[in-house]
Amino acid sequence: MLRVALASLVDLCLPPLCLLCAAEEATGELGLGPACVARLERLDPRAPACRRCGRPNPAPYPAGACPDCAARPPAFARAASAARYDGAVRELLLAWKLRRDPGAALVLGRLLADAASRLAGRFDAIVPVPSHPTREREKGFAPLRELANVLAEGLGSPLRARWLVRVRASPPQGAATTLSRRANVAGAFAYGRRSWISPRDPKHAKILLVDDVFTSGSTARECARALRRAGAREVDVATIGRGGIGPGEWFPAETRRTPTEPLDDADAAPRPA
Repeated sequence: MLRVALASLVDLCLPPLCLLCAAEEATGELGLGPACVARLERLDPRAPACRRCGRPNPAPYPAGACPDCAARPPAFARAASAARYDGAVRELLLAWKLRRDPGAALVLGRLLADAASRLAGRFDAIVPVPSHPTREREKGFAPLRELANVLAEGLGSPLRARWLVRVRASPPQGAATTLSRRANVAGAFAYGRRSWISPRDPKHAKILLVDDVFTSGSTARECARALRRAGAREVDVATIGRGGIGPGEWFPAETRRTPTEPLDDADAAPRPA
């Protein structure tokens, strides 16, 4: 009680500042100031969007699916993002990944929880998209795993970070040298195998795959395919930011299946109701 009273007194005398810029008084549930909130473009869950990948559109897609998902159905069932990847979201992610800013992590965690809440149902496990061990050693921590752990605690679902491993390092998906997002992550992820450290496996599990940004969906497709091959019943995807929907941006052509390209067995994910 004393700690709560002291915290209330501090907030009364020194109002909390924006967790991103620290230049304005924080307002609302995200802990951001008015200027930073204005630079945060949250996606409206009621707006028209692809029923598979969640890509927003001014009008409903024919049959409910965007051209990419209609041509090449993903291994995941549904995907949802909290906000457009730009402005405040991009700055928050950089602050967390580069400086391990706890304030940025707090806002990002709330946005990730918002994205997860748009996917109805309870999940048997939360699985973060893994980084290559070399990159984790360079950073000194696993940014996405820490956010996924907080989400898992909030949802009451176990974190199964070892169910996915990154077996091949590749340039970041947003790197200028990346000619094809799909080719960049092809074969980069695999099921981590059952061990005494992780005695359970994904068989028959409904999994929430967690990533920071969804752009072309190539990473989510590869990770979901690996989990489906390991026996997962269903994989949904929650991300903080959604890229590829701003002016001058598009989904790269290589994400579309050519008529001669066969579908993988894991691509036959159950269609959401």
